Amino acid sequence: MRWQILRYDDPTTPLAPTDLTRLRGEPDPTGSEDGERTAAWLEFTLPPSTYATMCLRELTKQPTDLAHQMTLNERAAQPAGAAAAAAAGTAVAAPDAAAAAAAEEAHGAPSGGDMSSAEPGRQ
Repeated sequence: MRWQILRYDDPTTPLAPTDLTRLRGEPDPTGSEDGERTAAWLEFTLPPSTYATMCLRELTKQPTDLAHQMTLNERAAQPAGAAAAAAAGTAVAAPDAAAAAAAEEAHGAPSGGDMSSAEPGRQ
């Protein structure tokens, strides 16, 4: 696994090399030394049948349960959803923890992000 912390200002500036930029021989993006924003650039290889999203959740210690994911979705949709609801004259209902737990149970979703059974030393 390789990683690098980059500073940058413009959110539209590419921060990762692409296959095309590498074929062209262009240098990897470096960001700017005095940028106001911070990005983590990660490069890793996973064995077959593994998921990069689960690797990133484990690195960031984010829970994988349905209730947490619903909360993230609600937060991401809140500004647009609240504005659309206000324009339509309706209220936006947020799912409560009991509803999230019931949905998780009904769909058989795993309740935790423990990957302690993974082989030690594998990246």
